Formats: sequence, structure tokens, C-alpha cells
Amino acid sequence: MKQIMLCTLKITNFKGISSYTFNPEGRDATIRGTNATGKTTVFDAFTWLLFGKDSLDRADFGIRPILQSQFGGDEIGDTSVEATLDCSGDPVTLKRTYREKWTRVRGQTEDQFSGYETVCTIDGVPKLVSEYKAYVEGLIPEQIFRSITNTRYFCTLKWQDRRKMLFDMAGEIPADELFAGGLAKLRSAVGRNTVEDYAVILKKEQLRLNKELERLSVRRDEVSLVIDEGAEKSPYAATSGETIDQMRREIASLRSENTTQSLRDKLSQVRRDLEHMDLMEQARVNGERNKMLLLNRGKVQSLRQQREQLSLAKSDIERKIEIARQQRGMYENELNRLRERWRAEEAKKSSYQPESVCPHCGQIIPEDKVSGARAAYIAECANRQTLIVGESKQYAGNIEEIDAQLDLLETAARMHVDYDSQIRSIGELIDKVESIEPTVDPDPTYIKLREGAQGAIILLERSIKTAETGEIGTAALQRIAYLTSEIDKAEIVQSQLRQNAAQRDRIAELNQQRRDAGVAYETNQMLISLCEEYARRKMRLTQERIDKLFHLVNWRLYITQQNGGIADDCTPMVDHVPYSDLNNASRINAGIDCINALCRYHGVTAPVWVDNAEGIVDILPTSGQLIRLVVDSAEGALREDTLATPIEKMEGTAHAA
Repeated sequence: MKQIMLCTLKITNFKGISSYTFNPEGRDATIRGTNATGKTTVFDAFTWLLFGKDSLDRADFGIRPILQSQFGGDEIGDTSVEATLDCSGDPVTLKRTYREKWTRVRGQTEDQFSGYETVCTIDGVPKLVSEYKAYVEGLIPEQIFRSITNTRYFCTLKWQDRRKMLFDMAGEIPADELFAGGLAKLRSAVGRNTVEDYAVILKKEQLRLNKELERLSVRRDEVSLVIDEGAEKSPYAATSGETIDQMRREIASLRSENTTQSLRDKLSQVRRDLEHMDLMEQARVNGERNKMLLLNRGKVQSLRQQREQLSLAKSDIERKIEIARQQRGMYENELNRLRERWRAEEAKKSSYQPESVCPHCGQIIPEDKVSGARAAYIAECANRQTLIVGESKQYAGNIEEIDAQLDLLETAARMHVDYDSQIRSIGELIDKVESIEPTVDPDPTYIKLREGAQGAIILLERSIKTAETGEIGTAALQRIAYLTSEIDKAEIVQSQLRQNAAQRDRIAELNQQRRDAGVAYETNQMLISLCEEYARRKMRLTQERIDKLFHLVNWRLYITQQNGGIADDCTPMVDHVPYSDLNNASRINAGIDCINALCRYHGVTAPVWVDNAEGIVDILPTSGQLIRLVVDSAEGALREDTLATPIEKMEGTAHAA
């Protein structure tokens, strides 16, 4: 494991420090001092040396001393930070200087101040700022360095960035674990796809199958309407082809016996043609009417689907808006609570008055001690206010995300103006369509043919009367007419029966197709359920892997929503308490636990800076160099204590074990 340790740190004219040298010599160390003596500034100087930013990751901050009058007027000299680092036994000295830049303008006799410039050196050798940055990045990337040196850094990252890093640390879960047990079927079905992509494919296929089932049901109903149930109840349904042939033979025999048969045959044929035309026209009218009924039913079904989709869209948007508003209200309440805490701390600062008389001996406490006590109390309040501001920013960020979601949802809601009005309009249109009784106009060609047939019947009847000399053949004609009518009726019914049989075969075919689609739908649903089980198993195994990386912290990676869905999350927890609700000591230990896990993953350690360390008694062990910043009212200026080196700590731990 690569180890980076701080040996010396020299600070000159940096923020509130005029000159300070810190010599931990690679050991654990404690920097003590009262409030406003520059403890945090030491940490800021260290991060500025490496990355040009303070410990809060800000590049734009006051580098130069704030009160120049303390250092002899306007001339305060260059700002510089120099450190010697031990990189796994290989020492290197880095220095960053921020100095005034003076140039002489043509025509002027004196140099003019033209701004500031940054000068960097490595082991005393001047380097371009870009070369210096590349060297430091080669030692340890900035993102990794900040996450393993600042106890608050990792736990206050954006939760999406923390989540990605944790999943990288957990690594890929072996497929044998993910597809164990009942998920073996899913593994063979997925093929080259990922399970997530395969689930999307299945859901699209499920929608297609659902539409196919609906289409087959509608088509089956359409075919059912074409079947004429009356034909099967007709007395002619049982008439056989042999019976019809017998009637035809009888008609031929009667015709051969009648001298006026030719005219009578023509008359019978015209009447049969007329009756056939009437039956065909009635069948056409019935068919057109059935088609119009089906069309109206289809329109009604489509309108009902539109109404249902509008209702679902309205309910879905309203539900999402309500959930987002509830979440925003929760975050707003938290912000208000933090504001009250901040105001309470502000009130404490303004109202606090330390004791001016010793309660034990009764002597008057010196004014400088009283002022020091008040300054220490105000600084403590200010530290708590800083933590409160940090929490408030996190909640404010959450509110911004929710406001963005609400803007999108409310924009979507405005796109569908007045859902209720549209739903009522569709309902009225449905009632109107259902009340329409289909009417079919007669076929003009049929009307002309019928008029022609009626005229031909009149002419033939007149011709027959002229040709007949009496009542001879009247009974035979009546018999022929009766038999002809019976044959026509029987043939029409038999034709309809054949059509009914064909439609029933089609219904059976559609039923089989629907059964096949139903089996495919159930199989698809089973695979979707396996994909959901896979997602739950992957979530559980990933959670277990990540939790094993930490000693103290566990992670809430998912949140179950009110609608039963699962939303991504990444909240650090200690004993089921979120990081934002922990006290200072627990937050420090949680941060060190994260640093230990990150060091193991990246194979590197660096100095761990713990600010406000006086608030924690049992600090979690770390294999890196530990630098504690402690408020100590007895120390008027900065003082440091050095302890064991990281190597000695590890050897002592192993020996004790």
C-alpha cells in the first residue's frame, strides 16, 4: 500500500498566519490552540499547497493575510506554503508561492503593480503550474486525496457520486450468485443482453401481446355477429339435397304436362328472381347494418380507452405532483428547523456574557480571560453554525431537484388542459354514438331491377290469361310455384348454414390463436417476475458487499416509495441514524470509517485531518497519519504534540492482537 506522510509544513503570510512551522515528522500529531489561532488554516494551507484550494474545496478564497496592519503596514511579503512529504520512503519537497507581480510600463521609471502570480517548485526546481499539477496528480489524484484526508468530504458528496464510487468499490457480483436457484431459467433466456435491457424488451413484448389479445377478442366478436342463428332454427335447416332434387324432378314432370308451361315457367322464374333479389337485398342491408354496429362499437371502445387514458394520465400526474410536494415539504421543514437552530446559535453569541468574578474564590477575572472565554464560546457557536449551513445546503440541493421535477410535472399537466372537461366531452360522445341506430339505404340497382321484374310479371300474367282457354293447368302451376318457392327457401337456408360453419371454424382458429397468445403472455409475465427478482437479489448482494467494506457505517442504497416503487439513494447511516442527524463525534468516526475503506480500495494512505477533534474521545483507528485539530483555551498560540507513526501504530495493533 502506498503511504503519503507529512514530515514538515512551513507557512508564511497565509490567511491569518504570518509564520508557522509544523513538524509532525510522519507521526500522528495534535495541533492545539484557542479559537481563531489558525488551526483550520493549517489544513487550508496543506490543501492549497497541493491543489490551489482550501479544505472546503474552494479555489476563490482569501489567501493573503486579512489584517495587513498586523505585519507592518502594506508590505507583508510573499504568501508561501512548503511541505516535505514521505511517499513510501521517497521524500519530496513541494512549495507553492503566491506573490505580487511588478512590471515596468514603457515610459515609466518605476515598476507598477500588475497583479499576483503563482510560482511552484518541486525539490527546489521551478516548475510550470501545469507541470506541478501533473506531478501532484501522479502522487495521488485530487478526488481520491480529498476523500481520504477530510473526514467530512465523502459523506457530504452528492449522493449520486457517492453511490457510483461505492458500487465501484463493491465490484461485479459473480453471475453464479446472481442467477442461483430459480433464476437459472432467466440466465438462459437473457442471452447476450443484460438483465436490465432484457426486462425492457419483455415489457415491450408484454404490451404487444396484450394488444394482440384484445385484437383477437374483438375479431372473434365481429365474426360471431355474422353467424345467423335463425338459419339453424329454420324448418328448412334439415332439408337435404336429395329432397331438393326430388322437388326439381316433380317440377319438370308438371311442366311437361302443361301446354302453357313456357309462359308459366318464365313467370315463375321472374318471381323467383324477384324473391331472390329481395332476400339478397335484405341480407345486404343486414350485413351493412352489422358493419355499422361493429364500427360504432369500435368507436365506443376507442373513446372509452381515450377516457381511461386521460383519467390515468390525470391521476398519475396529480399523484406524482403530490408526492413531490410532500417530499419538498419534508425538506422545507428540515430547512426551517436548521434555520431555527442557526438563529438560536446566533442568539447565544449575542447574549452570552462570561463570568467576570470567579465563583470559587470571588476574585475578579482578568478582562483578557473574560474576552478569551467569550471568543471561545462565540467560535464554538460559529462552528456549529457552519455545520448547520452545510446541512442546509444539502437540503436546499434536494429542494432544487424536487422543484425541477415539479416544473416538469406541472408543465406536463398544463399540456393537457382541463382533464375533466375532456373526460365529460368523451362521455357525451360515447352516449351519442351508442344512441345511433344504423340505417341502410336501398341499393339503386336493386330498385331498378325490382321495378323491371314487377313489370315483367304483369306482362307475363296477361299473356298467360290470353293463352289459357279455361282452368286447365291451374293446379299444376300452383304446385310448380309452391315447389319452386320451397327450393329457393331451402337453398338460401343451406347457404347460410354453410357460411355459419365457415365462421365457426374461423372462431375456433381465433380462439386457438388467443390461447397461444395467452400462453406467451403468461410466459412473458413469468420472465418479467424473474427479472424483478434478479434486481432485488442484485440489490441485496450489492448492499451486503458494500456494508462489509465498512466497520461503523452502513448505507441506505434504496428507498421504498409510497406507490411501492424503489428509488435509488445513498445515505450514510450509523446505528440506523442518518449522517445529517449525527453528533460531531459520530460524524468524525463515520468519516474515518469511510476513509479506511477508501484507502483499502485505492491502496494508498494520506494524512487524515480531523477538525474540532476536541469533541471526540474514542476516535476510530486509521492506518494513515492522523492530524487532530483541537480547541484548547489554555493555548494562546498554536502548539503541536506528535505521537506514533502509522507504521508503529500498525505494528502495535498487530502485537496487541
